[in-house]
Amino acid sequence: MTKNDPFYVKFKSLCHGSNYLGTSAGLAKQIGLLVHEVEVIQKWYFGKFPKIKTWQDSVKDQAFKRQMVQNVFGNRLYIFKRIEGTVMNEVIAWIPQSTIALLVDRAMITLMDQFPDTGNPKQFDILQQNHDSLAGQFETGKEDIYLPAIKEAMEITLPFDKPIVIPSDVHISTQSWGHCK
Repeated sequence: MTKNDPFYVKFKSLCHGSNYLGTSAGLAKQIGLLVHEVEVIQKWYFGKFPKIKTWQDSVKDQAFKRQMVQNVFGNRLYIFKRIEGTVMNEVIAWIPQSTIALLVDRAMITLMDQFPDTGNPKQFDILQQNHDSLAGQFETGKEDIYLPAIKEAMEITLPFDKPIVIPSDVHISTQSWGHCK
């Protein structure tokens, strides 16, 4: 399946929702499938990736026992309300969401240290941190300097038992953010 496949967006939403404890009834309504269809896909998905359920159970256990969960960087989310309704969905989602936000923050700090503010916004300027991405600008013609540095800064090793690096892409345009390719 590619990003051009019409089912891609639905499948991606279903997977993310399933990762965050989404029920077949709730996900079916959100993505426009039948409950039975979502049940079949979730059964296949969790069968193909059984460690997701193991991770979910571990997070739930940690949340109930400690009223706290922790991401791979050691940041903690303390749970002060009753764990009922959608609270556990929020707790489960916090771990990967906070991890990627912190990864982007670390990349931003690395780039700011590597290319300090010169007062010339055309040279190198980070304009926005947007949860899982950075937007900025640099002087045209300097792609060979900045693109490898940006990519390297974004590809931080996550210190799991088996360390991983989330691959990153850098998209540029001389026209506008909307034209970035």
